[in-house]
Amino acid sequence: MSPMSFNDFDAHTKLLASDADLLKEFQTLDYFTNQQIDDYKLAALISAATTNLNRYADMTPCKFFTRPIFRSAISEVPQIYINANYVKACGYDALGRAEVASKTTLPEYIATQAPLTHTEADFLYMVHQQRSPVVIMLCKYVRSSSITKR
Repeated sequence: MSPMSFNDFDAHTKLLASDADLLKEFQTLDYFTNQQIDDYKLAALISAATTNLNRYADMTPCKFFTRPIFRSAISEVPQIYINANYVKACGYDALGRAEVASKTTLPEYIATQAPLTHTEADFLYMVHQQRSPVVIMLCKYVRSSSITKR
């Protein structure tokens, strides 16, 4: 189900003339709501299990289909976890309004937390393996000092 513009909403509701159409619409909404709840629960479980690997406790993993996939080409490489996501650029309509990127749009960059000292190797492995032209790291800027995990 793709996002619907506000202008199309009125026409969409008029198409829901019968009780069966309304029931189908609510079942679809229920399905997507439950899917989001399940995604959140899974993200919360992973976040709880990886607290020592995240720089910021309030930045939990996002949807998993947007996360970089690590291919273990080398058997010595351990399981790797980096809280990172692919990001697609939004498009713009003729009036300059932002639109959600289509499913076929390729990601433009990876957004991630800056690595901790003990996750630097995992971070560099991700950068090398994913070959993303841009990686944006979220971290505090501190001059002449080191940053430690909160």
